[in-house]
Amino acid sequence: MASELGVQTIQHTNGTDAMTIDSSGRILTPARPAWSAYRASSPSNQTTQNAWVTVPWNATSINDGNFNTSTYTYTTPVAGLWHIMYSVRLDNANAGSYIIGNLAFDGSLSTYNEAYVIESNEGVYHSLVFSGIFELAASVAITNQVYVNNDTSWSITQYGHFSGFLVG
Repeated sequence: MASELGVQTIQHTNGTDAMTIDSSGRILTPARPAWSAYRASSPSNQTTQNAWVTVPWNATSINDGNFNTSTYTYTTPVAGLWHIMYSVRLDNANAGSYIIGNLAFDGSLSTYNEAYVIESNEGVYHSLVFSGIFELAASVAITNQVYVNNDTSWSITQYGHFSGFLVG
């Protein structure tokens, strides 16, 4: 014989709602950590070549308090599975032969989680897009990085975003 539990809200012992279930069975977890960052200002002109540059995401539309718009870093408040994505547009990075986007965790670049543009001199606008799930500990600093090969006059535009959320 199956057991049945009827509940609308599950609370922490301190009385804070931890989970609600509506009449259709949808589950809401209001304290799920998340962020969505973007560039709020004009393009960030760059002169760095052949080195990793942190993308200067300087504003947020969603911020659980763990995204720093001065260091362009999100710090995980809890351990778990995290969905992270970015979409970066670079302009005028035409002199080199390739562009790479990546994530760095505590300053170390992520392995096998890169987005590439291999140049064929077909225009001045380049997009790097990536999405993935990562198992991370608490207090991991996450940044979005780009690498431009052999070009000293390019820019990171305000068209794009860097976001993530705790899956569980």
